[in-house]
Amino acid sequence: MKFKETARVWFISILCVLTLSSTVYAIYCSQCGTQNSDDANFCYKCGATLRSSTEGESQPTTKPKRKPGEIMTNSIGMKLVWIPPGEFMMGEIRSPKEMVSRYGGRAPWYRDNYPQHKIKISKGFWMGQCEVTQAQYKSFKEDLYFMKHKGDNLPAIKIGWDDAIDFCNYLSRKEGLEQCIAILDASSDGLVGAIEALMTLGETPKKYVIDWDAKGYRLPTEAEWEYACRAGTTTDFSFGNNITVIKDYAWFADNSNNKPHPVGTKKSNAFGLYDMHGNVHEWCSDWYADEYYKESQLTDPRSLSE
Repeated sequence: MKFKETARVWFISILCVLTLSSTVYAIYCSQCGTQNSDDANFCYKCGATLRSSTEGESQPTTKPKRKPGEIMTNSIGMKLVWIPPGEFMMGEIRSPKEMVSRYGGRAPWYRDNYPQHKIKISKGFWMGQCEVTQAQYKSFKEDLYFMKHKGDNLPAIKIGWDDAIDFCNYLSRKEGLEQCIAILDASSDGLVGAIEALMTLGETPKKYVIDWDAKGYRLPTEAEWEYACRAGTTTDFSFGNNITVIKDYAWFADNSNNKPHPVGTKKSNAFGLYDMHGNVHEWCSDWYADEYYKESQLTDPRSLSE
C-alpha cells in the first residue's frame, strides 16, 4: 500500500477521512441530546433512531456550507477538520538530483514523484486532525501488546493496512454510517469502478472494495493526503522552503530519538492538521504503482487498478 515518504520515524499509523455531505446540519438525538455525525442513521450513544434537525416548519430551508478548518469531534473523541475541495500541483518540480542536493538521501527515493501534475479534489471531506491515538484505537482493539511505545496520546503504531481498514469500518458502524470498504472473498465479484486490493490474511485471500460514494470512514487517497498536507501552499513544505524550521512542525530523525511522540505537539499547517511532515507514516487507500503520477486521472485520482 502507498504511504507518503517524509522525514518520519519508521512506524505506520492511521489518519482517517470521513466522507460526509458538506451542506447538512449536525443531527442531535431527541432521546439523549448527543450530537452525531451529519449522516448518521442512529445515535452512537443510546442507539435511538435520529431525526434531522432540518425537519419541522421552524427550521430554515437552506443549509449552511462548511468552512475550511471547521472542527468536529466524533464518538471516540477524534477531532476531524473540514478540508474544502480545490486544486493543487501534485508531485515534485525539482529534479531528483536537486532534491538530493537540498534534502539529502538518494535519487531513487524521489523517482515516483514525477511528473508534477495539476489535480482537482472535487469534494470536500473531514480528515483527522492528528494521527489516531492509542486511546482512540483501544475503543476498537483493547490489547495493544504489539506496540513497543505505549501512551494514550501517542499514535497507534505498527498498524497493518488491513487493520486500518477494519478500524475505519468499525467507526462507520459505531456511528450509524455506511461502511466504505467491503471485505470479500478473493473469488467474489467487485463493484464497478472500485479499488480491488488483494491482501492475504493468514491463509485466506481477501478482496477489499471501496465504495467512494459511501458516507462513512475510510483512509485518504494519496492525492487527498498530499492536498491536505500542502494546505494551499506551493512550496516544498506546507511551512515554506526553509527546512531548518521543520523542527517546529515535525518530529523526525534528528529530534525524535527514534521513537514516536504525542500527537499534535508541533505546529499545524494552514488547514489545522498536525504531524503531516513527521512523527509517523500514515496509510493511504491507494495500491502502489511506479507509474501512478504518469497515468492516474486528474480529478479525484485513485488506484490504477480501478
